[in-house]
Amino acid sequence: MKTLILFSCLAFAASMQILAQGTTEERKDLHDLIDIRRSKFESYSHSLEKKSGIFGNKTKRDMQLSNEVLSEIVETDNRIISLLNHVVNFRSYEKVNNTYDLIERNEQVQNLERATDTLIKQVDKLTISNAAYKTKTIRLKWSVYGLLLVLLWMFIQNRRNRTAGR
Repeated sequence: MKTLILFSCLAFAASMQILAQGTTEERKDLHDLIDIRRSKFESYSHSLEKKSGIFGNKTKRDMQLSNEVLSEIVETDNRIISLLNHVVNFRSYEKVNNTYDLIERNEQVQNLERATDTLIKQVDKLTISNAAYKTKTIRLKWSVYGLLLVLLWMFIQNRRNRTAGR
């Protein structure tokens, strides 16, 4: 319940900011409607005070005129509310879209950061294993060179023994 009240307060504050940021035409229309409503309410107040009946009472006609003015006030209020809804809905729609776009971009950035971290870890592992393979390769090369030298030495000794035995 507290979150609902907090959300309502935030929505009201946001709508007031949106109205403040509305276009000049929308603000002018809104001010014109408010002025019309103010004048109609003044005429309604005067019609309530009007008593043209016998003994200073209100007549049926006086009450009908008051009701007509009141219904005009309600119509003006409805136009004000529809204009406010139009402005607020458009602005809140833009804000919601921007918020969702921002959230989506943040998720993409986080996913890319995770992918980058994973790739960096894999590169580090491969670099370490590559270094280990290089050292093994160097050892194997020296072992092959040593083996070739031993075979060459044995070949030369074998040749000497054959030529000496003749």
